Amino acid sequence: MMNLITLPLIAHDTGTVAFWVSYRKQTRCRSWRGAMIHFAKQHGTAVAHLADDSAYVITRSNLHNSGAYWTHFSKDEVQWH
Repeated sequence: MMNLITLPLIAHDTGTVAFWVSYRKQTRCRSWRGAMIHFAKQHGTAVAHLADDSAYVITRSNLHNSGAYWTHFSKDEVQWH
């Protein structure tokens, strides 16, 4: 059996794509992914809950040019808690 990654459904850093689109307007970013990168740079982590129950997780990283590291988890790898 595959190990599932448990992500909180309700947390300060978790939002749907619609939430990140609305946050994009406040931060003046061009896309919802840009808004997530902006949030991750400030707070350390940003999680997007996609419609097909997969997830994007962005963490702050000084090793990448954008300052953030992207990870995509398919719906088979994620368990929403």
